[in-house]
Amino acid sequence: MRTIQPQKITFIYALVDPSTKECRYIGKANNPERRLRDHLRTPFNTHKYAWITSVLSAGHQPELVILESVGIADWQDAERHWIAYFKYIGANLTNSTLGGDGLNPTPEMSIKIAEAAKNPDKRAILSAKAKLRYSDPVERARLIGMAKAACSDPINRAKSSARMLLVMNTPERKLLSAKTLAAQRSDPFSKMNSQESKTKSANKRSVNALKNWSDPEYVAKTVAPLRTEEARKANSERMKKLHQDPAYIEHRRAVCQSPEYKQRISDAIKAHWVKRRELKDNLMNN
Repeated sequence: MRTIQPQKITFIYALVDPSTKECRYIGKANNPERRLRDHLRTPFNTHKYAWITSVLSAGHQPELVILESVGIADWQDAERHWIAYFKYIGANLTNSTLGGDGLNPTPEMSIKIAEAAKNPDKRAILSAKAKLRYSDPVERARLIGMAKAACSDPINRAKSSARMLLVMNTPERKLLSAKTLAAQRSDPFSKMNSQESKTKSANKRSVNALKNWSDPEYVAKTVAPLRTEEARKANSERMKKLHQDPAYIEHRRAVCQSPEYKQRISDAIKAHWVKRRELKDNLMNN
């Protein structure tokens, strides 16, 4: 007879201001008492820890209240529910997210994070604190475990992908990416310009190209639009305009006259004739 394993339980808790009896923070913990001790001894530059520091400075300690015990698989929805409820009744919560492992920052917090990221002094402070946290093996393992758990959740992955696409497709982000890439390519000491990096990128592109062009569906989807009459006319007009552009003509002339280009063409011609001689020898021997 198969035994049914009981579902693991975790807790949704609240931290309450001892002076005003107002709920100020909602969290999740398998061991709420230990989590409270972590809150009291691990200071960070956040709204929550600023409040905790003020309570401790007044000679008090935040009160721990267990709101609900839930299955380990259901805690994210439960935490979101309690945060939404206390915000609805007017509680001044110090939570920086909407709940569920800190993956849904509020619009106000997103703006604050973005502004802080632009400040060099704050970036240096955050960097130092992050390095300090990751220097602790136990804390490092915990943070990595949380990140892996979040990335393995299909819902969280879909949300992150949607947010990333929304950000990356804005004209401002595209312009910034283009400027950053151009600066890296023009820097002779950039890692991108190292021979190892170039070889690795070329090999990766080659593998991806072979994989894509060996797929009949990909070939049909890619080639079919290019064979239409409209596509051919558009490409013809584009090439005519391009070859009438003085800047492009000058650029091509400079490229063709460069020693690197001449050497590459020479090597390609030699390789071509070597291959032809090999084919001719094989035919004669057979």
